Amino acid sequence: MLVKLDILDGSTLRFSKVVHLPCTIGRSRLCNISIVHPLVSRQHCEIYEDHGVVMVRDLGSMNGTYYKNAPIRRSIPIPFGDGFMIASLHFVINPSEVEPPPKEPDYAALEAEDVGEPEDISDIFK
Repeated sequence: MLVKLDILDGSTLRFSKVVHLPCTIGRSRLCNISIVHPLVSRQHCEIYEDHGVVMVRDLGSMNGTYYKNAPIRRSIPIPFGDGFMIASLHFVINPSEVEPPPKEPDYAALEAEDVGEPEDISDIFK
């Protein structure tokens, strides 16, 4: 499944990208979306699809992933147009309206091959 992920800091749109699900978010360069910030864990959360429903789960992060100001303790469905928060960032999930980009490579399966860097949006905290 493809979704459009908008990342806002307050009311300011900082980043928008069409992503394949599942998609991991965290500080690690191995995540699909990498955010280098002290409140973001190496592998913070995952967005995935379950029977046509977009789900979000926290991956044991130190500072939590929040939905409507409540911590996500297990997987929860996120309807299109709604979102979740990590630190001061609000992640809004919408249906994809564009052609799909090439699927992100499986970094664990690739050893010595140079496939480029995942998306790094750390500069949105500046």
